[in-house]
Amino acid sequence: MFLIGGDKEIYKIAFDQTVDSYKHNISVNKIETIGSQYPYITDGGSINYRTFNISGLISKLNDGSFYEGDAVIEEKAFRDKFLEFVHKKRPLLFKTPTEGNFIVRLTDVSFTPKTELGRMIWSFSATATEIDKFSIENLDKYNIKYLYEIEG
Repeated sequence: MFLIGGDKEIYKIAFDQTVDSYKHNISVNKIETIGSQYPYITDGGSINYRTFNISGLISKLNDGSFYEGDAVIEEKAFRDKFLEFVHKKRPLLFKTPTEGNFIVRLTDVSFTPKTELGRMIWSFSATATEIDKFSIENLDKYNIKYLYEIEG
């Protein structure tokens, strides 16, 4: 699973990655009337986007890096950098081989220390909301670059 922003900001979530609560949001109206046993179902517009929850472990090891120096300090610095990345108010590209590519904004981002790992490594979770159709033009529109440097 990858999260990609502008300025070569690419984060690979390699450990304990999950995607769940996948919901396809469309606008449908249900109208119940006194004179009918069954409701009327009508389309409520052109709303058509997806939301889903994502989570995974945040670790410098995600990128295949090896520690040089103090591991706790390295993990803290990496986590702080990732925290800043996900809280920037701008679209990201969410990319996986199984779900595909989505231009999203992240909300409800939370971080939880893994006590069994001495709180050195933390997990994160967020809600990803699709904000536009995936296309090369929209990647340019949102200043998301370097798509072709990522395999998968």
